[in-house]
Amino acid sequence: MGKGLSELSVSLKRMMVFMMKKGMTVPVLAFLALMVFFPIMQVNAHNPSSMNLSYDFGNQELTVQVYHSVADVNTHYIYQVVVEKDSVVVLTKDYTSQNTTSSMSAIYSIEAAHGDVLRVTAKCSVSGQMTEEVTVVDPESTDTIPTNGGGMYLEMTVIIAIAILAIGIVAVAFTVLRRR
Repeated sequence: MGKGLSELSVSLKRMMVFMMKKGMTVPVLAFLALMVFFPIMQVNAHNPSSMNLSYDFGNQELTVQVYHSVADVNTHYIYQVVVEKDSVVVLTKDYTSQNTTSSMSAIYSIEAAHGDVLRVTAKCSVSGQMTEEVTVVDPESTDTIPTNGGGMYLEMTVIIAIAILAIGIVAVAFTVLRRR
């Protein structure tokens, strides 16, 4: 067993010397880091895919539908929904499972006036989150309200993965072009 380990060590040293002479160390290490990091990220980073919000002014109720496809609603689910009204948190609701394998839905009693902006953030139990906004409209009001849609916020892990991938691609391309 000891002989096999020492032979492996010598082989690794020779490979490292060869890569350093050919200027391949950075691209190969970047590629290996991507190969290790990317599968882990695909399993863990699972943002909700979309969210629908609607506000019933007459009943003062906010309906939230979060589309989040999972295999097991008890181990991978939307664990928290946070509702802000005009940038002030008015509700935080924690969950221990999701309604179905494709989505989570709930109705919340939220008092709001014409023109209030309700911002909802749904957080995944594994990783990731999504935020959307809806502007409250009183159907009997004649005032018009400019609306600005919400959007999905990129998680830091996704940004880091994209940066690592870009650096790896540039390093490999640079190495290939330098050889020519």
